[in-house]
Amino acid sequence: MATDFEMVSGDSKVLSVTVRDDKGAILNVSTATKIVFAIINMYNDQVLVQKDRVNGIFADATKVVISLAPADTAGFSGDFMHELEITDVDGQVFTALQGKVLIKRDYIP
Repeated sequence: MATDFEMVSGDSKVLSVTVRDDKGAILNVSTATKIVFAIINMYNDQVLVQKDRVNGIFADATKVVISLAPADTAGFSGDFMHELEITDVDGQVFTALQGKVLIKRDYIP
């Protein structure tokens, strides 16, 4: 569940996440009613980037794919938090992924 990653500000980034239950079995999240990914300022809890199935998230039987566009992180640099939250068809909410993201400054304008 805890996964950290790095990226450069203004770059494209694709995160592919295999969601597993407590026993390690792959969960089919294609029928989830809600899937949300966010990048959050860890000092004031401000949501800086938010993705859902309409805007940047694809889910099938084996994985969730989150697509970050260059505009999503342009101008950001520093340490942030990220989180992927899924709501299943029974209304159960669980955090599938959470961790730190280091966004490095982009030097080319």
